[in-house]
Amino acid sequence: MNACRLDRLPVELIHQLFNYFSAHEICYTFLNVTSYLDAIVHSYSAYQVDFQSISRTNFDLVCQHIIPDQVTGLTLSDDENTPGLVQLFLSHFEINQFKHLRLLRLVDIGPDFWECIMTQISKLKNLRTFLYVSPNRSDSWISEISARELTKLDKYLAEIYAPILPQLYRLRLSHGDYLESIEFPCLRHLILIRSTAVVVKHICSVAPQLVSFESSFPYDSSYPDIIYPLPQLKQLILKITDSNLSINNIERLMTNLPRLKHLKLTANCQRDVVDGHRLQMIAKDLVNFKFLFRLTTPIESDDLDSFRTSFWLKEKGWFVAGENGRLFSVPDFNKEVLYENFPLPICSTISDDTFFYNLTETLYLLNDIRSFNHYFTHIKTLSLVDCWTLSIIEKTLHLQTIECLIISLTSNDFPLMKFIDKMPNLYHISISNGIEYLFDCIRSRVLENIRKLEITCYDTNINNNNIKELSIAFPNIEHLHVKRRCSTKLTVNFLDRFKRLSTASFQYMPNFWFIFDDQEREYNDECTSVEDLEQCLQQLHYTCRLSDTTIYIWI
Repeated sequence: MNACRLDRLPVELIHQLFNYFSAHEICYTFLNVTSYLDAIVHSYSAYQVDFQSISRTNFDLVCQHIIPDQVTGLTLSDDENTPGLVQLFLSHFEINQFKHLRLLRLVDIGPDFWECIMTQISKLKNLRTFLYVSPNRSDSWISEISARELTKLDKYLAEIYAPILPQLYRLRLSHGDYLESIEFPCLRHLILIRSTAVVVKHICSVAPQLVSFESSFPYDSSYPDIIYPLPQLKQLILKITDSNLSINNIERLMTNLPRLKHLKLTANCQRDVVDGHRLQMIAKDLVNFKFLFRLTTPIESDDLDSFRTSFWLKEKGWFVAGENGRLFSVPDFNKEVLYENFPLPICSTISDDTFFYNLTETLYLLNDIRSFNHYFTHIKTLSLVDCWTLSIIEKTLHLQTIECLIISLTSNDFPLMKFIDKMPNLYHISISNGIEYLFDCIRSRVLENIRKLEITCYDTNINNNNIKELSIAFPNIEHLHVKRRCSTKLTVNFLDRFKRLSTASFQYMPNFWFIFDDQEREYNDECTSVEDLEQCLQQLHYTCRLSDTTIYIWI
């Protein structure tokens, strides 16, 4: 190893520098540069290990060099970007080895791994933050455990990890079903995705230091308060289900929270909440007030007159809109996805309609319309069929902001390559139909900026020549998703051709509402069992997980 100028810096200064890097960045950047830096890397004791969306190479690098005692923050993720990571991680380490861990974050981790993780976190005496980000799937990707068995497992594990909860400063759980007997003397930040009025009342009585709270629960009208006194609370995000709140309920809520500065409230409400003057008195000390009130009667323009005062429009800069039976703050609950007919709120306190168009980030252009009165400046995702002319599209939106293009091709007449050239920030392309026309368009072209490619082609066969063409046209793809039934041979060929892949997914079972005879015959000619496919991928050192129809691969 050669000497470098970093060797002149003291160890303490370089350790301070490491505080701004994740573990894989430290290992990748500073290892094998000089023996001095190697010694500093191995002596650093405050590693933040974030395995969400990490590449397999960087994962292996971290596992090879990190000692559990040196880790203070750990994020484990089993989502589509790192399928199978948790099982692989647990083959290297046990959670209780991380004795100095202060933060543990679990993302999309199903109950198959709950027991081996949760039974050990009670031994982490330095843990101060525990965040569980719930899985958003209900199929076998998560677990084949029955709902009844899940409930039993959940309750059993809650009793095991309960002793560490009082030491936490920050906590996020999918529910609060087993918290009624827990004290939270240190807790400052709490998120319960689902809760009950009983649990919330208990939290208010045993968490005197709580500064921020987020939850969703049905309001029980037999209780006098929605939230009981929390003298330190500054931020509240609340979704009330079932009951209809009155403005009196909201006033009492604010009385119990004297230091509240940021409120986001979603609820079914009585008509009396449509009163800007009373809401002004309630919210006058707030910095942010975001709300969505669902009513049983429609909102008319005159109903918003009390929200057109200088307090709302000038002093606070808070705008309000009404749409059918919805009264909501703008832009917080405005629709960010629009179709070509561009529906606006029926009434609002905003005088210029272009305000709403500028908030739109996703636009669907599915039917050919020849003229518009609107121009969109902040579209990030564009979905269209190729019946649109390029000139009309350019008059409709600012192409330089588009990052994701979803397109359905019906012929090779649409100037796709010319269109793509006008979108310098485009990195994600999804072909939802007509992939045979895509092959015609991409010949002799190389699209180096595209990192993510999705292909949906139920009615078209893909062969090895097509895969070769795609890999040449899209040489830098990191995420590939083929929503079409693929044989083992095609799957392996895709993985072999696309050299920069980090993740990929392929259907191994059909969507039964979309089967074509030719495709079925072609698949059956090469078909092997999903077990053989999984074994083949493991022999290639890929990590994978299965859902009911799709195999997800981490490379």
